[in-house]
Amino acid sequence: MKTLKMILAFAVIYFTSVIPSNAGTIEDIVKRGELRVGLSTFVPWAFVDKTGKLVGFEVDVATQLAKDLGVKLKIVNTSWDGIIPALQSKKFDVIIGGMSVTTKRNIAVNFSDGYGGAEYAVITNAENKNRKIKEFNSRKFTFAARRGSVPALLVKKNFPKAKLIQFDDDGVADQELVNNRVDAVVNTDIAASFVIAENEGKIFFVENGKGIFSDSASFAIRKGDVDALNVFNHWIGGKRNDGWLKERSKYWFKTKAWNSKLPK
Repeated sequence: MKTLKMILAFAVIYFTSVIPSNAGTIEDIVKRGELRVGLSTFVPWAFVDKTGKLVGFEVDVATQLAKDLGVKLKIVNTSWDGIIPALQSKKFDVIIGGMSVTTKRNIAVNFSDGYGGAEYAVITNAENKNRKIKEFNSRKFTFAARRGSVPALLVKKNFPKAKLIQFDDDGVADQELVNNRVDAVVNTDIAASFVIAENEGKIFFVENGKGIFSDSASFAIRKGDVDALNVFNHWIGGKRNDGWLKERSKYWFKTKAWNSKLPK
């Protein structure tokens, strides 16, 4: 009997130490009266407009989610390479930042259903504007992307032979292409069109920017919080069914109606 008690005591200590004790995010949000959302800026998911205001698809999603929860919204702008550790250390409640699901990320966090996505295209300089997309999968070519971003993942997946240089900011990656230091950049087709317009005659779509790749984003939450996952999934399902997510996605990823918001 004494041995059994010792085994049970050890089991309690063991499982308490290895099973995440993160349940209660929704309760914390309601009690606090504030939803804390982690994201990283990336046009048009989220960016600072010419008035200094944070806008974008993710900002719309986070704002509406907070409204439906009946709480205030606090956005925590976080560097992309540190965003998952920041979530785990409870710097905020959820990542709503255009994050795609990967196996490696799913080991660290849980993901909601998909709530939005974008089509991505490849842009290049004048020297390579007439090349076919498949030609860029070569050691001869170098891509630039923001560290850990969807474009970086798409480059690794679709152009494994090419070299990839990563930066902490999307703008730097685009500028590397403009300055002919790299050969190509993967970007959302709408954001890529802005880069092309701002650098007319210097930057071009590869194969006319057909939206060659697509990706879906999900909320990321801490492990062990089934209640939060349930609430977020039902919210996403409701906004998908009533057309709100489709309308917001169309506005940010299919139109240039927000062009005037971009800083000059």
